Amino acid sequence: MNNRIVGLIGLLLFWAGNLLAQNYAFKVLAVKGNVTLDSKPVKVGAIITDNQTLVVKEGSYLSLAHHSGKAIEVAPGTHKAKDLSARISSGNNSVTDKYIKFVVNELTQEDPEASTAARNRFQHMNKTGSVERDIAVSAVRTWLPLNSKLLGDQLLIKWSNVNPQPEELYEVKIFDLSEQLLFSKQTKEHQLLVDLAREKIANQSHLIVKVLPLDPASGKARVNPEQLDGNVVIRLDAVTSKKLEAELLAIRKEFGEKSAIGKLAEANFFEENGFISEAIIAYEQALLLSGNASQYEALYKDFLTRNDFHPTKLTTTK
Repeated sequence: MNNRIVGLIGLLLFWAGNLLAQNYAFKVLAVKGNVTLDSKPVKVGAIITDNQTLVVKEGSYLSLAHHSGKAIEVAPGTHKAKDLSARISSGNNSVTDKYIKFVVNELTQEDPEASTAARNRFQHMNKTGSVERDIAVSAVRTWLPLNSKLLGDQLLIKWSNVNPQPEELYEVKIFDLSEQLLFSKQTKEHQLLVDLAREKIANQSHLIVKVLPLDPASGKARVNPEQLDGNVVIRLDAVTSKKLEAELLAIRKEFGEKSAIGKLAEANFFEENGFISEAIIAYEQALLLSGNASQYEALYKDFLTRNDFHPTKLTTTK
């Protein structure tokens, strides 16, 4: 008798699960602005069924996770959930799915163990030795690990100053491995985007980045560059680059160049492969494309924390 009851309960649970899978179409990943579901404001984590209607007003943002594990963004307008479901491709792309699964897990927290495991893959080496020496000399913290890689030609260098002075100036210097100066530029900002496809930098495979605070009155560096070990950026060889560029192209083909959720997938790809500067760019593009959706901002802050970057103020690069 007990076995029959247990069996009946199991069968009922199975039917209930199937019914839920049939009715469950989407879960809300991120929302910003004026978005309604059946005339009621949408909240993050809300469940959407096929018979419901979404309205996204101009200037608003909405991204959804499909029950299949795919993710989409919804353009301004009125949409039946069943029509959005029809847009979901049935094919599997192991490259794209791998990175978008991490994003969906992070935003929905449906699988905390998988999410934690994914985060653990991104832990970098302890910042000891030369970094400790740099910290003792300068208050400037460059947002790069001791060693990182670069896939493209755009190197975004950002930094924090734990002891900023009024009207502080900074000088970004890039050297080769023999400490020959390749690039130098001053700025009042806390970031600089450098196009490496220029002059002496173009054919260099290894770069050493140093950010020096300058005295605004004299224009002289507060720190001698020889006292800083700097951060090494390694540009990949052509064969390795081609393989990884194919993976990146698959992500961009799936989501396009103007998709915030796609940029999060790119950021995940960059971080996993050690392209920290490009991961920062992708996270900041995701923020801009989503209108600074708080859910995406939280993911960016998590990224900065696990990489030991501590901004005094969160800014994005346009």
